[in-house]
Amino acid sequence: MDYGATISTTDGHEHTCDYCGAEISVSVAKQSGHNEREDYYCPECNKRYHTRASLPIMPQNVKLISPRTDGKTDKYQN
Repeated sequence: MDYGATISTTDGHEHTCDYCGAEISVSVAKQSGHNEREDYYCPECNKRYHTRASLPIMPQNVKLISPRTDGKTDKYQN
């Protein structure tokens, strides 16, 4: 068994949505050698983003830091 694969870590980052300007924080679980592409969505406009993680990213792992700044209410067409 790969010892590194038995240890999970939490990672995350913050960024600004390219479409609506909202600030987003996402936290993910990672394991050495077991990270796959996982999608998550902007809570304001629903634009899809992706990162590498060992588990699916649940909506409660994506937090809105500040709301959208573009003054619109539309949703992004992924």
